[in-house]
Amino acid sequence: PVRKVAIEMLDSAGAPRDTFMALEKIQIRGKVLTDKGEVDQSVGSKSSAYVQIGLYNALETTTRKDGGQDQSVRYLQPGRPIFSGRFPVQSGVFKQTAVLPPNLSFDKPGTKLSAYVWQGPDDALGCNRSIIFHGTDTVNRMDDTTGPRITVRPVYEVSNMLSTSAAFSDRITSSLPLNCEIVLDDPSGINVMGSGPDEGLTMEIPGVLSRRNINHKFQFAEGDFRRGTAVASFEEKSIKIGKYDLIITAQDLLGKVSKSTFALEITDENEPTLDRVFNTPNPVKMGQTTRFFFYPSTAQPYLNARVIVKIFSLSGRLLKVFKDPSNGVSWDLRDQNGYPLPPNIYLYQVTGFYATGKQVKSKIQKLVIHPPR
Repeated sequence: PVRKVAIEMLDSAGAPRDTFMALEKIQIRGKVLTDKGEVDQSVGSKSSAYVQIGLYNALETTTRKDGGQDQSVRYLQPGRPIFSGRFPVQSGVFKQTAVLPPNLSFDKPGTKLSAYVWQGPDDALGCNRSIIFHGTDTVNRMDDTTGPRITVRPVYEVSNMLSTSAAFSDRITSSLPLNCEIVLDDPSGINVMGSGPDEGLTMEIPGVLSRRNINHKFQFAEGDFRRGTAVASFEEKSIKIGKYDLIITAQDLLGKVSKSTFALEITDENEPTLDRVFNTPNPVKMGQTTRFFFYPSTAQPYLNARVIVKIFSLSGRLLKVFKDPSNGVSWDLRDQNGYPLPPNIYLYQVTGFYATGKQVKSKIQKLVIHPPR
C-alpha cells in the first residue's frame, strides 16, 4: 500500500475508547494519511474511493483437527469476524455505525480492526489491535421481538437492470447462471458472526444444497448496521430445471431468528423468460409517479434484451411507449404528448426482444390512476 489508514472505534457519543461492550452501538472512523501524517483529501474527492472494514474477535487457541491422537499440540487461529462492510471514502475520511454482537471474546487482547482503502490502482491499509471487549450493554437494549426481515432479488450484470430494483418475499424465477441477492433488515441489527451451519445467515435447498453458513458473503449497508445484503451464486448446470425451495435463516443481535422459504424455479436457459412485471405504487394519484419493473432471463444469450413498455387505454388506444427503459423506470402519468392522463383504469404490457430473434410478452396488467384528493 502507498498510504496508511488511521482507524479507531468510538462510542455512540462520538468519543474514542479502547473498551467496548456487546450490544453497544459504536462508530468506526478512519482517515487516509499522507507521508506527513495529514489527511489525504484527494482520496475520494475527484474519483470514487472505497474502504473495506473488518472487525475480528481476539485470536483463539485451538487443538489439532486432523484426528491425530496427540492433542497436546495447540496453536492460535484468527478470531471470527464480527463486522464487515464496504463503504465510500469522501475527501480521505470515512465513518460507519454498527452494533456489536453478543458473542464476543471478553477481556482478551488481539481483537483486530482493519481497513483497506482503494482508489483506482492506489491503495492504503490500516489496523488497530488495541481494542478490548468487556461486558454487555443492557442500558440501550432494544424492544425487538422478531428476527430479521428476509427478501431476495435477482442480480443482473447489464446496465439497464442495475438501476432501482425491488426485492421479493415469495419466489425467484430465472435460468442459470443466477446471482441471487439476499436482503436482511432488522431494527436491532444483523448478527453474522460464526461459521457453523446454525450461526447467523444460512442457506439451504433441500435435495440440492445442504444447509451452509454464508456469513462471509454478507455486507452491511452504507452507514446502517440494521440492513445489508449477501449474494448467493448458482453456476450453469449446478441445478436442474425445475422447482425448489430456497430456505434462508437469519439472526439479529438479540438472538431472534427468522426463517423464510422462497419458491425457486430454474427455467431452460434456451428459452427466454420475462418474470415479475409490475408497477408500484398501484393505484397511484394524479400528480405522483409510478415505477415499472421487469425481470428478463439471466441466461447469457438474453442478458441484453431490448425491452419496450406500452401503456394503453381500456379501449386499446396506445398512450405511452418506453423504449429500452431501465428496470424501475419512472412514469409521471403523462401520455406521449406530455398531457396528464385523467383518473381511470389503464392497461400496460412489457415486451422483451432478444438477439436470438425471440420475443416474450408479459400478461396485460392493470394500472389505476386516482384523483389527486
